[in-house]
Amino acid sequence: MNRRALNRALLARQLLLERVDLPVTAAIEQVAGLQSQEPLPPFGALWNRLAGFDPASLRSPSPGGTSSAR
Repeated sequence: MNRRALNRALLARQLLLERVDLPVTAAIEQVAGLQSQEPLPPFGALWNRLAGFDPASLRSPSPGGTSSAR
């Protein structure tokens, strides 16, 4: 695999090539969490990755009863 193909695979795994239709929790699990020191960056990062992202879905409890954002 050449360098370009490796780069594209990494970007795809991080959901950075195109917006995808995934639930917020699945996207966070796929990119191994989104770290932010400011309150807005996780919303921007998810909006850039997920088609139809709703910021309210990040704060709502997951099926396990925990919120994705603190």
